[in-house]
Amino acid sequence: MQQATDSQAHTLPRVVVLATGGTIASTLPNEQALAQDYAVSHEAGDLLSAVPQAGQLANLHCIDLLALPSHDIGNPELLKIAHAVQTWLDKDDIAGVVITHGTDSLEETAYFLNLVVRTSKPIVITGAMRPADHLSPDGPANLLEAIAVAASPLSIGKGVLVVMNDAIMEARACSKQHSSSMATFNAGAAAQIGEVYGSDVVYNTTPLKRHTSSSEFAVSNLHSLPVVDIIYDYQSARYNLYEAAVDSGCAGIVIAGMGNGSLSPAAHRGAEYAKEHGVVVVRASRCGRGVVSPLAMDEELQSIPGNSLNPQKARILLMLALAHGAGREQLLRQFFEY
Repeated sequence: MQQATDSQAHTLPRVVVLATGGTIASTLPNEQALAQDYAVSHEAGDLLSAVPQAGQLANLHCIDLLALPSHDIGNPELLKIAHAVQTWLDKDDIAGVVITHGTDSLEETAYFLNLVVRTSKPIVITGAMRPADHLSPDGPANLLEAIAVAASPLSIGKGVLVVMNDAIMEARACSKQHSSSMATFNAGAAAQIGEVYGSDVVYNTTPLKRHTSSSEFAVSNLHSLPVVDIIYDYQSARYNLYEAAVDSGCAGIVIAGMGNGSLSPAAHRGAEYAKEHGVVVVRASRCGRGVVSPLAMDEELQSIPGNSLNPQKARILLMLALAHGAGREQLLRQFFEY
C-alpha cells in the first residue's frame, strides 16, 4: 500500500475497515468451478492490498470481523457488527468506519446500523458483484471509493451510506435490484444522494428520515432481537403460513402485500389471527417502490402501514421497535419517522 509521508500521516483521518466476507472477499475454488461457486478467502488486509492508493486517503486499520456470505448473516451477526462499529466510533481518534459485506443482504445490515449506531461519524458499507479473482473485479474500486467517502468530512451526519459503482446511497432507500449487474443497487433518485469521482466526494442531497445520532434505538441496549417473520402475499395465498408463524412464537409479521399493502383473504385472516394472539402485523408492499398508506382495515386489524420501507427493512424496524417495547402508537410514529 502507498503510505503517506510522516507529515501527511499526522493529518489524515483514521478509518477502520471491518471485513465481514461476501463476494468482495471471495475467489473461485478451482478453474473448473461454476462462475457463482466462489467462497470467502480474502481477509481485510488482502482487500486493502488491492487498493494501494487508499493509504493516501486515510490512516487505515483493518479488522477481520466475520468471513461469511451475506445470506448466512442473521440477527447474532447483525448485533456483532453493530457493537463493533459502535465501539470503534466511540474512540475519539477514529473518523469513520468502512464495512465490506456481501451484497445479498447488505441493505438489511446497512439499515440496521442506520438505526442502532449512535454517532454522526461516517459509516460506509460496500461490497462487490464480482469475486476478487474475476478478470475485471469491481471490489477494489468500490472499496477505494468507500474509504474516500468515510474519510470525507462531507459525510458527517448523513447516517449509514452504501457506496458502490461510483454512487453514494442512503441506507434506508437503497436495495439490491439485480442478481448480477454491478449497478444492482440502483434504486433511483430516492436512494442516491451523491457520487464519487476518483477520490472526490460530491453530495447533492441529504437523508431526511431519522437515523444514527437522532435515533431512539441504541445497540448498547441490545443483546438479542425478537423474531419477526415476512410472509409474501399472492393470489390464492394460504392461511397456514400465518398460523405457523404465530404458533412458533414470532413477535411480529411483515406482510409483503400487493399494491398499497393490500391483503388477500388468507392474509387478512392471518392478520386477524396474529392480532388475537398479540402479534404485531406490518403491511408492506411487494412492489418495490411507493408508500403503503393507512387504510380503514388498520384499525380493524391493529396493523401498521409500512410507509415506504420494503418488507425486509420493515422487518428490521419492527424488530428494533419491539425490542424497545413499542406499543401501537409508538409503532405508527416510528414507521413514519424512520
